[in-house]
Amino acid sequence: MTDSETTDAQWTVLKFTPASDDSAVGYLKVSPQPDKPGMVKRTVALADLIEYRGPAVYLDFDVGGALLGIEIVGDAPEPTD
Repeated sequence: MTDSETTDAQWTVLKFTPASDDSAVGYLKVSPQPDKPGMVKRTVALADLIEYRGPAVYLDFDVGGALLGIEIVGDAPEPTD
């Protein structure tokens, strides 16, 4: 088991993947379905659902309303000189 995966008889395997092009973005895939283009039918911002302060969090749902994944967008790192 790695830091990005959790397994248990009661839980689905969750995998957190940092975006390769932006270290301030990551995606937590919670669906066992393979990724297919167009499978996300609705994205909801957590801040639209509850009063929330923190990094931007987006919930991705399929056509049936099942949660597919959670995108977390943190602050971009400050450039160093």
